[in-house]
Amino acid sequence: MHQEKRTQKGQADYLPALTWLRGLSALLVVVSHSIRCSESLQEVGFPIESSTLLSFLDLGAFAVCVFFTLSGATLYLSSANSSRPFTTSSYLLKRWLRIWPAFILALIVYGLFGAYFRFSVPAALPTQFTHQFTTPVSVIDTIKYVTMTFNITGPGGLFNNAFWTIPVEFTYYLMLPFLLFAMRYIGVAAPILLACVMFLISRTTLASLMHDPRTLMLGFTFCGGVVLGSLKTILHRHLSSFVAYTALAITLLLAIAITQAPDALLQETFIPQKYISLGILSVVIVGISLFSELHLPDYAARKLSFLGKTSYSIYLFHNLFLGVFTLIVLRVGVTSAIPIAYLAFVFTLTCTLPAAYLSYSFVEEPAILTGRRLAVRLAKPA
Repeated sequence: MHQEKRTQKGQADYLPALTWLRGLSALLVVVSHSIRCSESLQEVGFPIESSTLLSFLDLGAFAVCVFFTLSGATLYLSSANSSRPFTTSSYLLKRWLRIWPAFILALIVYGLFGAYFRFSVPAALPTQFTHQFTTPVSVIDTIKYVTMTFNITGPGGLFNNAFWTIPVEFTYYLMLPFLLFAMRYIGVAAPILLACVMFLISRTTLASLMHDPRTLMLGFTFCGGVVLGSLKTILHRHLSSFVAYTALAITLLLAIAITQAPDALLQETFIPQKYISLGILSVVIVGISLFSELHLPDYAARKLSFLGKTSYSIYLFHNLFLGVFTLIVLRVGVTSAIPIAYLAFVFTLTCTLPAAYLSYSFVEEPAILTGRRLAVRLAKPA
């Protein structure tokens, strides 16, 4: 999950709406996993009070699709507006350094925490949420995660169950040079065709060759972002603030309705599951944000900008603190009139934000700057 800012002259070009959307998406992921954490505690016997209000913001799947779409849009705009020619080697080096160092740090941290969790809770907790901490990890599994290939080879759900998006997004990074080349000849038809091919393959038996077929199924979100980025360089019209805010509100309400709807409503249609519907809405909401000039009060803008800047580290480390919260509840219990999902969310966000800031400041940002310097060297003629 990254953000690129360039103009046609290579200067900084800040698109605040995209940053705010990234920050909001990070919050929604934390909300969803806080609910999953509370559900896992309910499965092992803890009484859980209803958290209806929070459940309406259970939009983690939608937020992930938004991240993929934002990646496609911002990467295309970065390449289109850069003052330097696009080279595949420089591009891939920057992308690898953008996500791999922080990801490796997270792998180490979760590996150590998982060992401590299994030691502290000898009895297995058969829940979907705690599986990420209770399952021992082999050396072969670790290699698959370090090389970001486990979306193809499996197994998934180890270390941190949110990690599944990392190799998926890197796969989309690998697609961009091909798309840029093809777009020279057939324009936006290239990402549209690739999105269609990936989706159709995901509906065939060929998808079974991949451990996680969502890589194919959600390819249209990244390709949709590329299309939006391409249109942004051509079209210079903006939606009015009223139209933009109204459209954003409608899109979020639709995402809530789809998330809350029973799965059976979509199982027998051409849209096989909620991820597809939410992916379509993610393209819509990024498009609205890209083609409008939204304004927020300074206080809210600063908060969302911080969340957007540190969103990748928030995504990587929030499950760690949900695991800590789970251990606390298992050891000392919780007696509160406040639903446990709210407590999990507040505790996790309070701990995650400073951790994400440290991760961004000492791992992400230095790696980004290193990638840019090395990319410049690679671009220089021998």
